[in-house]
Amino acid sequence: MNYKKCKSSKISSRVLIVVGFILIYSVGYSVDLQPTEISNLKLLFNQSVELYSKGEYSAAREILEKINTQLIQNQLYCVGVLYNLGNCYFRENKLGWARYYYELAKLLDYHDADVNHNLYFVKKVSNNLEMENVLTKIFYFFSLKELYIGLLLFNIMFFLTLIVSTFYTTVVVRRWRIIFFVGFVFFLICFIIRYNQNLQKTGIVVEPTNLTSEPREILNIKSIPLSEARKVVVLTQKDDYYAIYLPKEKIQGWVKKDSVRIVKL
Repeated sequence: MNYKKCKSSKISSRVLIVVGFILIYSVGYSVDLQPTEISNLKLLFNQSVELYSKGEYSAAREILEKINTQLIQNQLYCVGVLYNLGNCYFRENKLGWARYYYELAKLLDYHDADVNHNLYFVKKVSNNLEMENVLTKIFYFFSLKELYIGLLLFNIMFFLTLIVSTFYTTVVVRRWRIIFFVGFVFFLICFIIRYNQNLQKTGIVVEPTNLTSEPREILNIKSIPLSEARKVVVLTQKDDYYAIYLPKEKIQGWVKKDSVRIVKL
């Protein structure tokens, strides 16, 4: 795909080079692809690159979906494939699907600049940009795994300075003990909040739909239109419907299952 990083308000893209398919991100346990399978994936991806560069976004997407399906069958995921699927959907003006695949890509590579740029842009153009202040940006700067590592490190360093202070009660030791304690408390609070959020099942509205008061189609039923690319909390499932919660409006209701995709690998 004619991937060039764009620093303006346009969608950014990048080339997933052939080596990228060797460095596939695995979730769960590792399953190695056969050399012939890797070769076929490379060939398919190169075809999608060519089609995308010609503006044939739908055809490029179909090939990428085949690649993604094959990877999933082998319990494998590739950031580049998910990211490029998002690019194709964006070019087709399917913002809900674009955000869904960018969110999946972010799960694999939390700090990827291109993924975060495009995810931000899709939320912006679809009017789903959450309000962010300085504290929120700091809070979400770290991934859950990084918060856990930071929590462990500050915990260890705090107790080390605590032990040292029993032998050397200097001003420097006391200062470092306070610094490590504050850092420990910060990472602990952030980790607990983010962990609880992570337990929630979130989804993306991939197609415009209606939020209804009941999980069925009847006349005169109360409904609220939902635009695509909205992030929602999925509460439960009943038949072909999801019960969802809208955090911003603080309301819940039912939507058709096929209009929402759960953000989970």
